[in-house]
Formats: sequence, C-alpha cells, structure tokens
Amino acid sequence: MSGVGLVLLVSALAAAGFFLSPSNQAAASFIRAQPGSISWNGKGRLNVLFLGLTARRTATSDLAVASYDPRRNTVRLLSLPPSLWVSIPGFGQDRIADAYADGGPRLALLTVQSVTRTIIPYYVALDPATFSRLVDGYGGLSLARGGRRPAHLDGAAALGYMAAGPSGRIGEPERMRRDAIIASAVKEAAVQPTNILQIVSLINSMAADIRTNFPYSQVPPLVQRLKAAVIQPSVLDESSADVTQYRSSSGSVLLPDWQRITSTTRALFPRRGLHSGAVQVLNGSGVLGQAEALASWLPGMGIHVAGFGSADSFKYSHTLVVVNSASPARDVSLAHSLSAILQAPTVTQSVHGTRAPVVVILGRDYQDLTQQ
Repeated sequence: MSGVGLVLLVSALAAAGFFLSPSNQAAASFIRAQPGSISWNGKGRLNVLFLGLTARRTATSDLAVASYDPRRNTVRLLSLPPSLWVSIPGFGQDRIADAYADGGPRLALLTVQSVTRTIIPYYVALDPATFSRLVDGYGGLSLARGGRRPAHLDGAAALGYMAAGPSGRIGEPERMRRDAIIASAVKEAAVQPTNILQIVSLINSMAADIRTNFPYSQVPPLVQRLKAAVIQPSVLDESSADVTQYRSSSGSVLLPDWQRITSTTRALFPRRGLHSGAVQVLNGSGVLGQAEALASWLPGMGIHVAGFGSADSFKYSHTLVVVNSASPARDVSLAHSLSAILQAPTVTQSVHGTRAPVVVILGRDYQDLTQQ
C-alpha cells in the first residue's frame, strides 16, 4: 500500500480544481487549515512523506517521498522499500517501516530525512479502510488491461490488487509498480465531473481519518499548479544497485549502499545551494558529543554551521530551534528548514553569547540523526 497516501493527496488535489472556478470560491472556504498544520510558502520545493498505514493504524507498511518543484512544475516521487535496513534515531538498527511504530510520524520523518539527506517538512498517513472508502466514494476504479476490457475495482478489490490478494506474496518492486497504476486510476476517477462535485463532502467525511500536517486550506491554490505537472516516479531497489538483499534469521531485508543512495537522492531532490545564514548548535541535554555530531552532519543537508558548544544549562527537556533576536541577521527561513529537519518547534528569543542568526539547543528529547 506504498502509494495510498500519495493516491489520496493526488486525487484530492485533482478534484480540488473544482474550487478554483470563480463560481465556486465560496465552496473553497469549507476547506480550512487543520490544527497542527504547517503553512507552505508556495515558492520553495514542497517535500512530503507519504505513509501507508496498517489496518490498526499503529504501523506503516509502505513509504514514499514526493517532491514538487514549483519552478519546473515537476513532481519527483521516490518509493522506499519497507524492508530497508536503517538506523532509526533513538532506537537503533531496524527496518525503515518500523520507524512509525516506534515514534509516529515525527520519528518516521526523522528517519527518512536521515536516509535521503532531504528536508521533508510534511507527511500524509492513510490506512486501508480510508482508502477503500475513497475509491467507493468515486464509484470504483477502471484499470486498463492491455487492450482488453478495463477491469472495474471497488475499494476492497483495489486494496487486494495492490497487495496481490490475501497472500500478498509479490515482491516490493511489483507492489510499488501496482501502486503507481492504482494512483493513476484514482486520479482519472477524481477528475470526473460527478466526483469533482462531491469533493467537499469527501474531505469533510475523511479528514478525521487522515493524519497530515499539510493544510487542507492550501490544496486549492496548489492544484492550479499541479494540473500540468510532470510526475517522475522512481524506487530504491536492487535493479538500481542502491540496495542489496540480505536474508537473516529474522527475515529478508535490504541493505543500503549509502554512497549510491546519497547520489540518487541528491539527483532526485536537488538543493539550490546552502542557506546564506549560519546556525550555532548548543548542547542543552548534557549527552556528550551530540552537538559536535549534529554540527558535522548538518552541512550534508545544505545547512552552514558556525560552530557548536554547550548551552547555558544541560536541563533542556525539549530541543528548540531559536531565531536569535540578539542577532541583526536573524534568518526565519533557515530556522524553518532546521525545524523540519529536527521536527522541533521554532521560537524567537535572545541567545546570549552568540551572534549566530539561528541557534539549535539540543534537549533531552533529541534523537540522533547522525547514525547512518
């Protein structure tokens, strides 16, 4: 179900085009930003982690990163194999799919950012039942079958197709290929006139079952850009030599080639150079070496580090990203990037003893990102 989160957002974006017509501006007001959402500035690259949840919604079975480039009007999609063997911050070695079960969307974001060396502020998490309701709400999907009569799938059948029936014995690459086919079918269903007219009721009925920090209120202006966007899918698998299969006593996993993965992700999600500002990293947790390790790791994410040291106290409970009001060069954009990387709140206050425009104070809740 690696494309389920993507399927929902793509279909919602496609159908939301209905709201952009002048006669329907009043209807757009029904889509409001939900609590905990983070506003997108509409200019920079938009990166979103999609999580296909299990039926109990306590774990994720599949993951994918979508990156929208407003300048080129392209969407690059990278599917991550659930069995990828990684270091989950604070938990050690395990499959990447287990990050969500260990710490929810925050830890899943931290882990995927560490793997891809890409800043990912947003996530969308969706379970099979909600996806099935979406498909049934659209009246089912038509699946092309190589010149034969298209197959018509309801929600349950679409889930079965992605999982290859009750056994689910197909490999991860084939599952991700089927997800892409289903995503295309959902998009085609979403843009049908009868389905576009019911998008308000669909969003209202499903919002409570979707975990996301992307504002629903920003969907209508985003879809205007996505209408003609080119989608470029890719996957980390053995054919690209980014990973190698390994069978252990606990099951089969994919071992990453970090040098190749870093090269792949930088090509997929290019950065436009370093931020002009610099960050100071201060240890407020008392754990030896944390500030130095993070200061050495951040340049790989496109963040310039001015230095590291100790905070005024080792009793900080929570990690903070501080826009330093004591600095004339304070940098809100840099602070927001760091907030996304660390999944930590941003505050504005004076930090004595440093002129850095942004200061990271590591608290006891900090989960080490430098383990890969």
